[in-house]
Amino acid sequence: MKRVYICHPYRVNPEENVKKVEKIVTDIGLETLGRMRELEANNWYLSDTTMGEVYRELTIDELYVKYSDELICPISVMLAFPKGMNAPHVKYDHDTQELSFCLSVLEVCDEIWVYSRDLSPGMIYEIEKASELNIKAVWKV
Repeated sequence: MKRVYICHPYRVNPEENVKKVEKIVTDIGLETLGRMRELEANNWYLSDTTMGEVYRELTIDELYVKYSDELICPISVMLAFPKGMNAPHVKYDHDTQELSFCLSVLEVCDEIWVYSRDLSPGMIYEIEKASELNIKAVWKV
């Protein structure tokens, strides 16, 4: 399953932006769930040797490994840590946009999906770090 970091503005309008990201993550999740159900349904076959016997061509694990690039796990720091984004104890340098916990999440992702034409300084920083880490950026605007 491909881990995708959701890159979206936050600080200008936190409440509205959290709602937008919730919809993005929900839509991706529903798409992935639909694809998983489709793969599972199409994995059943009738045996050639016995009448009516049904079998799976691949185990569920093998099926998901084979189609792992089609299955998306969206990861959003603002949904995982919504109250923590502005907490005083969070290590955050407003000049360089160094969000240490955002970067540690980004580091384990396969891609970064960007959901805005108006890039905030934090988004620019995340995209630059993704590039340094050889994480593919996908523009969804």
